[in-house]
Amino acid sequence: MNRIFFKQTNKSNPLTKNNSLTKSNPLTKNKSKKKSKNTYINKNNPLNKNINVKIVGASNDQSLHIKLIGDESKIVSDSGKMNSIYGYEDLCKQVTTNMNKKSIMGSLWSSVSGVGLFLNTFNGRKDKKPLNIILSNEFPGEIIKLTLTRNNPTILISSNAFLACNTNIELTSDVKAKALFSTSSFIVTTASLKTSDNEGNSGNIWASSFGNIRSKYLKKDEKMTLDDGLLVATNIQDYDVKLFCGLKSSILGGEGFIVEFIGPGIVWYSSKSMSAFINTIAHHIPRK
Repeated sequence: MNRIFFKQTNKSNPLTKNNSLTKSNPLTKNKSKKKSKNTYINKNNPLNKNINVKIVGASNDQSLHIKLIGDESKIVSDSGKMNSIYGYEDLCKQVTTNMNKKSIMGSLWSSVSGVGLFLNTFNGRKDKKPLNIILSNEFPGEIIKLTLTRNNPTILISSNAFLACNTNIELTSDVKAKALFSTSSFIVTTASLKTSDNEGNSGNIWASSFGNIRSKYLKKDEKMTLDDGLLVATNIQDYDVKLFCGLKSSILGGEGFIVEFIGPGIVWYSSKSMSAFINTIAHHIPRK
């Protein structure tokens, strides 16, 4: 169930802002005209100063270009997402790998499709010379930046969509029992802004999709059903994973498991399903 069409913006949507995906969305802030629209410098966060991040590439094949200046500048990424790193003095000091203790149980299930047991932290140089990192997901697609604030401190991200975040973001994976039978292993990562006073008032998360990213704003009690392999992120906590209209329809209709969201809130989702794409290719590979 990969063909879902919605408008990209909703002028009456109180959660969306001028942005390529949503208008007036507190999770995707407006940028100054003097700055690149994909550049983020968090001046309000003392732990994330001198961090420059750009989303580079065509909308269906993007990568994250990061510049860290000074040893107080740090950024966290999922394991296995680094394309390249340059400008380092000592590579082993510039990159540290730690276990994500908040995500151990979820990561055991998501080891093949989600946020792993380990996260990489990239650290800027003490001499304040720039350290450059390029990150991307394994599959071609679009990247979106979501900003968490004190007023909007939590968001759910599909585990295989998570790419990177600031150090003041805490990640916890969650697996619904029904999702273990899902073809795409529906696992979400809860990203939360740390509440300590010295952690700053905002933090960013970068998520990626397979194909382009679309969005849909749901009003209160409005429902939306999505293929279980398409979710990128959502700020809706009320959702359920279930079979598409019962066992008969889910098998004969070919839809399998679906995810139902109930508003208010925003759902960001991929234009393509990676599992469906893989299955289509596998179907055309000659068997011996």
